[in-house]
Amino acid sequence: MEKELILVDNTVLSNFSLIGREDILHSLFKDTLSTTKEVFQELKRGEDTGILPKRDWIWIKILKIESSQ
Repeated sequence: MEKELILVDNTVLSNFSLIGREDILHSLFKDTLSTTKEVFQELKRGEDTGILPKRDWIWIKILKIESSQ
């Protein structure tokens, strides 16, 4: 049986980043958690400008959404 995809937005990622607990997402959803390229870029802009602390998000699947989808 294939695992369901869990798609998160920047609010979810930012909130876990701000409390320093992205490890919770990783431990619960490391094989199914994903986000879009655009959301991930927004998260990285927050980190680059110092609004968000830099975290290790290498494990998140980044999706490219096609216009037909």
